Amino acid sequence: MEIFRRRPEEPGTMDRPGGVLAVVGGLLAGLAYLVVPVAKVPLVGQVTAPALEEAAPSYPSLAMLPFVPVAALVMLAIGGFLLLARLGRREHRVAGALVLACSGFIALAYLIPFNALQSEIQQVGASGLGLSAATFAGGGFWFALVGALVAATGAALELSEPRRSLRAGA
Repeated sequence: MEIFRRRPEEPGTMDRPGGVLAVVGGLLAGLAYLVVPVAKVPLVGQVTAPALEEAAPSYPSLAMLPFVPVAALVMLAIGGFLLLARLGRREHRVAGALVLACSGFIALAYLIPFNALQSEIQQVGASGLGLSAATFAGGGFWFALVGALVAATGAALELSEPRRSLRAGA
């Protein structure tokens, strides 16, 4: 296809950092969801996000969590498309907006339950004992947030003024 054919004078992958960052962010968020424990629960152990999905009907703050893998896949797909396709300025901005929306969704999907847990800890007075929501956050929580931040940075690059690679092509 013509859209994926690269000409010798076209920029390489490193001239398209937005796509690279979207792919890296999507991978981090997706792997954090699937593999890395998102919470450390006393007497239960470490829990991954898919295991928390079973509790989602009982806890409204977890309602967005099952859709995190979809958002991560969308970020991966858009990032790959940004790397492989020849796009104009408008397409880069649309792709950047979509990646930004997905990374914001992922951040909210993790921060809403985090905030709900922190509120419950404060209501029962356990914060006076040195407990906070961060006490129970596992590595998957932090990796997902870092992935969302990395992808959002790539989206910001795509939304910013045209770089050299965009000026040459569009």
